[in-house]
Amino acid sequence: MTTTPPSPTRSILEAVDRQVGDLASRQHGIVSRSQLSAVGLTRGAIETRIRHGWLRRIHRGVYSVGHTDISQHGRWMAAVLASGGEGARLVTPDAGGGAPPGDVSTSRPSLAAAHKHQAVLSHRSAAALHGLLTRDRGVPEITTTCARPERRGLRVHRSLTLDGSITVRDGIPCTTVARTLIDIAGTGNERAAQRTWATAASRGLIRRAELERELRTAANRPGTAIVRNAYAQDFGYLSQRTRSGNERDALRLCRDFGLPRPNANRLLQVGTEHVEADLLWPEARLIVEVDGDRTHGHAVARRVDRERDLRLQLAGWRTIRIGEDELAHHPRQTAELIRSALTQPPLAPASGAGSGAPSVARAPAPARRPAGSAGR
Repeated sequence: MTTTPPSPTRSILEAVDRQVGDLASRQHGIVSRSQLSAVGLTRGAIETRIRHGWLRRIHRGVYSVGHTDISQHGRWMAAVLASGGEGARLVTPDAGGGAPPGDVSTSRPSLAAAHKHQAVLSHRSAAALHGLLTRDRGVPEITTTCARPERRGLRVHRSLTLDGSITVRDGIPCTTVARTLIDIAGTGNERAAQRTWATAASRGLIRRAELERELRTAANRPGTAIVRNAYAQDFGYLSQRTRSGNERDALRLCRDFGLPRPNANRLLQVGTEHVEADLLWPEARLIVEVDGDRTHGHAVARRVDRERDLRLQLAGWRTIRIGEDELAHHPRQTAELIRSALTQPPLAPASGAGSGAPSVARAPAPARRPAGSAGR
C-alpha cells in the first residue's frame, strides 16, 4: 500500500504552529501579532486562526493561544505585550525544504530589532508578581518609555528611562524590586508602601547596590524620599541578620515603637554552655525570644524553653517570650511589655551561677529561609 507523504506546505504550517504553541507555553499562553509575524505567519494566516478560535483576542494585537481561561500571569503577560514590551526570545527552527506557502512569510524580523522602546509590568502589578502584595485586584499596570496611546483595560505610566530597572520574573518583564518599592511609595498609599517594604526586607529581596542606584538616579521621583527614609532606618536598625521573618518583625516592632536597639542572635555563655538569644539588651540583662507556632507550640518545646529560661534567670537574665499572634495582632501591647521590662532593675545572678556575659562572636550566619517560611 502506497502512503502519500505530507505536502511541504502542510509540513511548514505545522512546524510554524508548533513554534507558536511553544512560544505561548513560555508566555503563560499569550502571544502578540508581532511575534506571530516573526515566526512567519502572514496577516491572512493570523486572521484565519482568529476565525477558527485558535487565537483569541485579549488586547489589540495580543492573543491567547487555544484557550479562554487566562491566569493572572497570563493577563500580566498580555498587558506587557499590548504595551509593546518584549516577551520570550524567538528561535526559528528549520521547517523543512521547499518554498513557503502563501500564509507563511519569508521575512522573519528579529524581535530585538522590532522593539525600540521598553514596556514592563510595574507598580502594584509588579509588586504582586514579586510577592510583595498578596494580590493585584486592579487592572494591570505598565511602565513604558514610549508615549503610546492609552489601552483599554490597562493603566500605563511613562518614564524617561528604565535602564537598570528591569528584571524578569516568571517569564514576565517587570520592574526590579527596588524600582517597584519607589513606584509604590510614589502612589501616595502609605499603607501599601509600608507593607511592600516590610515584605521585601523580611524576605531578603532588597539588594542594597540596586536600591542605592535607584535612589541616586531617581532623586526627584515621587516616592524616592519615602524609600530613602525607610532604607536609612531599616539598614541602620535592621542591618543585623535574623534567622526568621518573625525575628525580623520583632526587630521592626522595636524600631517602630522607639525601643532601644537590641542585638540579634547573640551568644551568651551561661556556666559551661552557650545560649543563643533572639533579641538581647545586655545593659538591662533582658532577652526576648520570638516563638513560632510551628517550632515552639508543642509540649516538648515548651518544656525545653522553660528549662532554658530558668537557667538564664539563675544567671541573672530576664526572658520574655512573644508569639506570632502577639507580633501580628497586638504590637503596641507587646512593645509596651518590652519597654516595661527594660526599665526594671537587672536581675542579680544566683550565688554560684555564671553571669552569662555576651560572647564577642555572633551566632553563625543564619541560613536563608524560603519566601513565606514560618518563624522559629
